[in-house]
Amino acid sequence: MHLRFGDSDDEGPGPSGATPAAAPAALGFVPPAAVPAATAQQGPFHCVSTVRTDFDAKDTCYVFELAHSPGSSLVAAALSNKRIKLFNFGDGGLNFVGDLVGHEGMLRELCFDLPDAPHLLHSCGADGTVRGWDTRSGQQVECYRVPRLELLSCSTNGTLVAAGGGDKILFWDRRTQRPVTSFDDTHAQDVAQVAFHPLHRSILVSGSEDGLIAVFDTAPQLDEDEGFKAALNIDTSVAKLGFYGQQGERLWARSGVESLHIWEWAAACNDEAAGGNGALGEALNAREQLTAAAAACPAGQALAPGLDYLIGCEYNASANQLWLLAGNNGGAVGFYPIIEPPAGTVQQQQQQAGAQPPPLFGHPQAALPGGSHTDVVRSVLWPGAAGSLCLTGGTSVRQAARRAPALASRRASPPRAQAADNAPEPAGEESTFALAPSKPKSPTGEMAAYYLQMQPHLFREAVETAFQRIKEAREADDAAEKAQAEALEAAKAEGKDTGADLVLYKRMAQVKRLEQMLAIEDLMYICILEKFQEIGVDMLPRVEPIEEGTSTLKALTEGVHSREAIDMVKEHVLAVLGPASMAFSNTMIKMSKLQAAQVYAASIMFGYFLRRVDKRFQLAKQLGVLPESKEDAVERLERLFHMADEVEGSVDPDAAQPVEPRSEGEPSTSYSSSSSAAEQQAGLARRPKSALRRYVESFDQETMMETARLVTLESATLTERQTQALFGDIKALQRNMQDAVGQDAGSMEEIIQRVQEAVKDGRVESVVMTVGTQRRAVLEAVAYGCFLRDVESWVDTEYELLTPVSAAASMDD
Repeated sequence: MHLRFGDSDDEGPGPSGATPAAAPAALGFVPPAAVPAATAQQGPFHCVSTVRTDFDAKDTCYVFELAHSPGSSLVAAALSNKRIKLFNFGDGGLNFVGDLVGHEGMLRELCFDLPDAPHLLHSCGADGTVRGWDTRSGQQVECYRVPRLELLSCSTNGTLVAAGGGDKILFWDRRTQRPVTSFDDTHAQDVAQVAFHPLHRSILVSGSEDGLIAVFDTAPQLDEDEGFKAALNIDTSVAKLGFYGQQGERLWARSGVESLHIWEWAAACNDEAAGGNGALGEALNAREQLTAAAAACPAGQALAPGLDYLIGCEYNASANQLWLLAGNNGGAVGFYPIIEPPAGTVQQQQQQAGAQPPPLFGHPQAALPGGSHTDVVRSVLWPGAAGSLCLTGGTSVRQAARRAPALASRRASPPRAQAADNAPEPAGEESTFALAPSKPKSPTGEMAAYYLQMQPHLFREAVETAFQRIKEAREADDAAEKAQAEALEAAKAEGKDTGADLVLYKRMAQVKRLEQMLAIEDLMYICILEKFQEIGVDMLPRVEPIEEGTSTLKALTEGVHSREAIDMVKEHVLAVLGPASMAFSNTMIKMSKLQAAQVYAASIMFGYFLRRVDKRFQLAKQLGVLPESKEDAVERLERLFHMADEVEGSVDPDAAQPVEPRSEGEPSTSYSSSSSAAEQQAGLARRPKSALRRYVESFDQETMMETARLVTLESATLTERQTQALFGDIKALQRNMQDAVGQDAGSMEEIIQRVQEAVKDGRVESVVMTVGTQRRAVLEAVAYGCFLRDVESWVDTEYELLTPVSAAASMDD
């Protein structure tokens, strides 16, 4: 029920007579890394209790901030009427405990900083005081005063009390309650935040409106210059910050312009540690990112039309998961998991002019719908980001305790499409990229994978920027290599020994080129995965028996190929599967891994070839220059003769219709010349060949060979990479097969028989799968080959970064 506080401080809360709390609102949530956003389920969000904090209609007040005492159920609320109210917060909701009265100016911050003194609350305000309260008795026990200076933040480590006032950090000794010193030179504008570390009590962090976050060590002596350890400039005012991580080794910071920044402060303080050089991640356009993430899943519909402000972060230590809470002006609040980008990603982005930093947010896992509060929610308390209760307080003179379904306790990971076999990922394994069997092998690839998983609408821009950077780096390397060669030639002409320098330089250039090629291959591979996402198909993570729906098979055919190419895909499937293609989909078959890998690789090659010839075919068809096959010529002549007969028998020869070419897809009325008369009479003539098949058969041998080969070294590598990711080391499988079959077979029939016996006896690595799985794998491989050719053509045309196979061979020589 609603509670209203009367004017008398001595009276407890009583019924307000206000309208009862609304019925429980619906909360949509998505268990991280378990249920795709598109299939999120709705669950109840129960309002346990609601408390109004206004005294009467003429004297409304609202909640500034909430603070929770660690290890207890005590909650303090800072109100706009300069009072602090205390509550017990538990399964029963909110139970009023008492008031703390003493501040003469607006309250700015509350903190329970000492775990060994959970009853001790510190507060600061515009009256220039930091006050310590014993919440057991409701009495003030400490007071630290600064004349004519508003204090915005306070913190204590048990020995010292620190506060931010103006552009200074002020310190007092708790034992004597006397001022000790102040740090005057670090910040140029108001210090909005100070916080002692919860574990390393001598560490103090400050944040200012000048955009600087600074780290100090207050031991062994309290000195501004000696104690300064590290700083991060976020280029905008710091509004709120907090520690997180298993050892509190990282910081989150919310700015005054609603951006979010995270920083490895501990690494920044350690000269020998990696990281800390700049932000680990940041969201400069956080509201836009949050709104887009909310619109992409059912759970976020309650946050429409968008997010207007950030509230703060909560950290779940058991899951090592940081959560962002954000709201809109209608009173809705979203709970977003923060997924840290790979180390160094932001630094890479900052080197690119105009590049967007990587996004930090997954889909909202929970949402408090608008209407629960009628205005801005200023504070949300979710102790440990782990319990089923959260507390909200805002401008709508109301604070409410709410029970939500437990969010997943495991660390959030990027959302992915549902696996074809619905099999959960193995427990304890955190894949860096769960969309395909092969993982990125370079930092650039990891960054691209991050974009594809977390912010697909920015993926294309990120990939284009990465390719452009590689192109510019390669051009710079080529220029440097040319200059170095000229310098070495000049030194050689002067009689200097340049042999060692030349070898070292070539080796360095080769290593750098190999790194670039690896990054290019990663980018191409992830672009292929994007194309699979576009048709709504997950790639097989491993070859296992699955029951594949018709929608997936349709996507792998009609979603990838032209109408003419589909006929050739069907022919390929029939050819590689043989008699098994006519079996039921759930029929189990056993084959060697080497055979399966060979079929998969051959299907990739076929898809690559098919895309090349289909592109040529479609272009020739549009230009009207398709070569006429023998069947087409015969049919055209037959129709011409038929039309001539009609004209001769017609009363008005001018009324005869002109001869038109047969429309695409229309069956031919003529029989193939290879069909016998008996077959024609019995209606058993073979099915006419497709136009694309006839076009391919018109190629001479040289054209056929040129079209069938892989054009670049990167395509050959990506073919091998995908095959090995599914089936393992191909060379090892070949050695295993040779050992089992031997090399003394006299005929192909004997080789086939020996292979079948080796598979049956288990002497070679084998795989058991259904016919449906094999059909699915073949279609996937063909689609992979088509997409590979698409990506290869785009990269080579736009950036000219790929290595021709002929050039690679000459390099090897």
